[in-house]
Amino acid sequence: SHSHSHSLENQITHACLLYFPSGVSAWGAIARNETSHRTQIIHEICFSQLGGSCAASDWAAVRVGDFKLVLQKGGKQVSLFDVIQDPREQNNLAASMPEKVKALQAVVQQYLSSAIPAVDRETFDPRSNPASHNNTWVPFQP
Repeated sequence: SHSHSHSLENQITHACLLYFPSGVSAWGAIARNETSHRTQIIHEICFSQLGGSCAASDWAAVRVGDFKLVLQKGGKQVSLFDVIQDPREQNNLAASMPEKVKALQAVVQQYLSSAIPAVDRETFDPRSNPASHNNTWVPFQP
């Protein structure tokens, strides 16, 4: 069982998966401090069916627009926050906004349905070591 802080730093640090849905360039936001065009951020989707370090836990956190949905205990514990109005995530809106919960649960399911189960992360393949490639991450042939 995990004990999770609601701070963004903690979520990123302890994430099984931190994923920004593809197809939207982030370069303007990174290089020129422009507003990002992203509308979704997957903080984590960690369900036992994915295997690997997620085998013992079922939880997810996704942000769409101003709202963040946190699913714990296999989706049995649901929290919804307006992270703009409530950045410390103190006011759980799940009971008062069931349609928003349902919409964000559908987003989690969309990503979960297309997720690929984890491969063996325990066995280190020395060919993946950047030190073998001039300290650069490169594709390698298994």
